[in-house]
Amino acid sequence: MKKRTDFSQLSCSNILDTQNKINKIPREIFHWKSSLDLFKKAI
Repeated sequence: MKKRTDFSQLSCSNILDTQNKINKIPREIFHWKSSLDLFKKAI
């Protein structure tokens, strides 16, 4: 999705797919682990 996306025009599944993609991106600040990896470890 691009910046300034009107979320009211998107389906729930499209938004969830995008959230999942973002949460699975490895990040240097997390020592190349994803947000999802850290969340799963925390719970």
